[in-house]
Amino acid sequence: MKKNLLSLISILVVFGAPSLWAETGSLKLSLVDLTDAALKNSTRLEAARLSWKGAQSEAGSMASGEFPRLGLSGNYFYQTYVPRFSIAPNSPQVAFGEADNWSAWATLNWNLWDFRSQHNLANSATAAAQSQGGLYQATERQLKLAVRMAYFQTQIALEQARLLGDSLQVAQAQYADIQKQARFGTASRMDLLSSHQEALNYQRQFRQAEATLAQALRDLFALVGEKEPADFSAPLDSRMEGALPE
Repeated sequence: MKKNLLSLISILVVFGAPSLWAETGSLKLSLVDLTDAALKNSTRLEAARLSWKGAQSEAGSMASGEFPRLGLSGNYFYQTYVPRFSIAPNSPQVAFGEADNWSAWATLNWNLWDFRSQHNLANSATAAAQSQGGLYQATERQLKLAVRMAYFQTQIALEQARLLGDSLQVAQAQYADIQKQARFGTASRMDLLSSHQEALNYQRQFRQAEATLAQALRDLFALVGEKEPADFSAPLDSRMEGALPE
């Protein structure tokens, strides 16, 4: 069965790579790339940012209430029938008004004294906007911390799977060697069973490490908000590509 090979490399090596998923089946993950993707895809962070921007706009609107307000108004209507009348018999008729009617005016309002009510409302809105800004920054820091924790947890699971894979290879090689010795009578059946049991134990631990690594990868990509680029059912370290355990 073909396995997807995983390689978690430091930022100095992977930074600037054109693609996370290579054609060879090797996945290279950078903490910077994953953090940027998480910041871009997080709906919670976007909601906090919009709440902050809305609070800033509201604070600006409250502060503008302390300044004079100039209003411009106007109306227009068209009268289809214009009455006409004659001042004297047989004299020309004079229109009583016009068909087109319009008017325009301006108003200037300024609340000179309101016992600082509007000023206090503006200060309160400004403080609320600052609070929303702090909440946004806290949400961003929490998201970055969560991505880093998931990233390093994946690195730990990857290294554990690699070490167990190496131990499994050694145990399998020892078991194969003892099998040959047993056929020639130089190894006892107890040695054969003990070696087989050790190989089975390492195989079980290796499969558990693979499952832990797969779950760590799924959690990482779920946190980042990206679709899984490969099947994570049996991931392995790319350093094991040339020597996969049986």
